[in-house]
Amino acid sequence: SGVPGAPEGAILANAATNNYNAGAVAAQEVYALIADKIAAAEGTVRIGVIAQDNVSESVTLRGLGFIDKMAELCGEVALEGDTFYCDNAKVEAKADAKVVIETLVPAQVTAELSLTDANTILSKDDTIAIYGSNQHSAEAIVSANENLQVCGPDGIIAAGFDSGAVILGAVREGIFAGAITQAPLAMGEYVVELCVAAVNGEEVADVDTGCQWYTAENMDDPEIAPNLYE
Repeated sequence: SGVPGAPEGAILANAATNNYNAGAVAAQEVYALIADKIAAAEGTVRIGVIAQDNVSESVTLRGLGFIDKMAELCGEVALEGDTFYCDNAKVEAKADAKVVIETLVPAQVTAELSLTDANTILSKDDTIAIYGSNQHSAEAIVSANENLQVCGPDGIIAAGFDSGAVILGAVREGIFAGAITQAPLAMGEYVVELCVAAVNGEEVADVDTGCQWYTAENMDDPEIAPNLYE
């Protein structure tokens, strides 16, 4: 993560996930699973975004990256919900669009309020997909689904960000189609390389350490498994 307010020159380079791009990857993967439903729908279809907040850089970029890419893939969308995400998305929203992207943000960051947001989206008749932009929000979706039982390959397509035991279990069980993981091993490797280069007087720059979409089929692969945590 970045260091807000750091003195000029104190941070020579940052090795981190490009959160906007990571959100876009999630949108691409989800869209591939719902494209047929969108095409076949006679009325509106809804894609929910559950966000922990609308202030932290990582969370907002993951949400906006998802919204922008989904809108690009869908062609036309209407935006509903949290004002920050509606106003800052790079989307020319159309109120009468077939696809509605609704983003909900709790008044306070609590499990109970995020659970309410997830319940709200999952309970709507036109919802076909839902995305939680960090561990907190993804776990809220899992909790909401425990009562509603609507997520899965034959129901609402759900996706998350990060891992943790709850999300890993949801992916393995098919409740989540998949989730995005950051690359902590690559972060560590790049930081060492950047430090050595800086000590040797070489110019250094920020590095995007990337992300991976993991599913029940690939989460045990050697390239992905080391980046997952419980």
